[in-house]
Amino acid sequence: MGQPLKDNMAGRSIYSSQGHRSGSGKARITDAFFVHGGNIDVSYFRNGDVPRLMLRISSDIDMDRPAVGFILKTPDNSHITGSTSIMLGHMLPSISSGSDLVVGLRLRLNLVGGEYLLDLSLSDYEEGDYHICDWRQSQVHFHVSSEPTFFGLVDLDARIEPFGWLPKEKNHGGRD
Repeated sequence: MGQPLKDNMAGRSIYSSQGHRSGSGKARITDAFFVHGGNIDVSYFRNGDVPRLMLRISSDIDMDRPAVGFILKTPDNSHITGSTSIMLGHMLPSISSGSDLVVGLRLRLNLVGGEYLLDLSLSDYEEGDYHICDWRQSQVHFHVSSEPTFFGLVDLDARIEPFGWLPKEKNHGGRD
């Protein structure tokens, strides 16, 4: 165990100084960067890319059940999706006071081209409650480019296929 690492976020290509930070400060997200295609600190992606967002966590307290979370949103603050490690069923290892942990968040970017923001959170999860230690709001900024094959925000990977026939209807609503 050594001293917790300094905060490296401001030096990353994805960092947005327009965001803000809150939480108890007892544990912190001290670094975040995307890894994709063998490159580190990437901020430009194509629709369908699957980068990994690496997070370094430093803690001043013992945390039996640390939880990380994210909210993906547009620059006008429209929330697209979000989740936490607890909601996804991923148990992170406990963290001792004065130590660090690195976790990776894998995201499939099925998004229309444009700019996006991420909120990142670190919580001490106890008895069904998230005790927020660090919430970095709108501090991760990245870009996605896409071909004009859909509109809106999310690519559902829709397919339109000709069939030439329809099955005979026997059931209505699953009943005979």
